[in-house]
Amino acid sequence: MTRHFTLDEANSHLRIIEPVLRDAVRLKREHDTLLLRLSTAAKDDDTPEAESRADDLRAQIRERADFITALGIQIKNLDHGLIDFPTMRDGEEVLLCWHLEEPAVRFWHTYEDRFPGRRLV
Repeated sequence: MTRHFTLDEANSHLRIIEPVLRDAVRLKREHDTLLLRLSTAAKDDDTPEAESRADDLRAQIRERADFITALGIQIKNLDHGLIDFPTMRDGEEVLLCWHLEEPAVRFWHTYEDRFPGRRLV
């Protein structure tokens, strides 16, 4: 069963979610940079250590993502720190939308419209 958030609940979760999401975004950037280096560099003595670090980063990212999704919050784009909070609006399930550059949850969109169709709450 999907959890539905009010606007106040979504905004109150930001104080808990923001640092976790910010950390997950940072870890993903580090992971992606490491994978790019591994894919373009010749195999050398550092390769096993780098591959182990990539595995560790993936585990840390998954841990943070699991924490967020366990609360009923949907991660839409980890590269941009974009998350959605399911809610009900006029009898229809829609999504309250927020990303790291915003001070508060102020937008919503339907499942079909997604991020490009965001509207002010």
